[in-house]
Amino acid sequence: MYIFYVLLFMAGLIAVSDWRGDARASADMARAEAVATQMASYHQQVLAFCQQTTCAPGPVLPGLALPPHMRDAGIYGETILSVYDGSELFVTYYRGIGAPIEKGRIADALVTRLHGAANAGRYNAGAGMVLRSVFREDQVSALQQMNLAVPQVVGGAVMEDGDPMVATRLPPVDPSTLPCDNPLTTNPSCS
Repeated sequence: MYIFYVLLFMAGLIAVSDWRGDARASADMARAEAVATQMASYHQQVLAFCQQTTCAPGPVLPGLALPPHMRDAGIYGETILSVYDGSELFVTYYRGIGAPIEKGRIADALVTRLHGAANAGRYNAGAGMVLRSVFREDQVSALQQMNLAVPQVVGGAVMEDGDPMVATRLPPVDPSTLPCDNPLTTNPSCS
């Protein structure tokens, strides 16, 4: 009879310790999804900015590219960064401090958050591209964004192996098509 109580006690300990592990894993995934959502939003905002103006090669400054409600968040430009190579490659990447497994969770959440419609995932320096676990070939191939080559240095920023990132190829911008109401425009007909 005593052995039954010991076994019941052991089963209770296992159940409680397993519950705490599930809670920790759930919190880690929630954090990864939050960072992925911020990365996707930042990438879309800065990408839209660079399509409306002519972005210089190098880091894209969040103060110019973001709306006021996002501009003051310390994460943009410090932990989540965007760079432009000056010709066509635009990359947003995560440079937060974290274990490789944390960066892997963020990369997986980023792929899910963008529904596989972007070149998003983990950077692989050896392959020189973003590796992703899932992609929707119909959307990615329609955008001609699949398997973009991403060099280790983009716009002066060094890409680290394993960083979660989104890479997009920008079409060339014709300055004469830029809006005149933007003070940063380089449209020659806006004088």
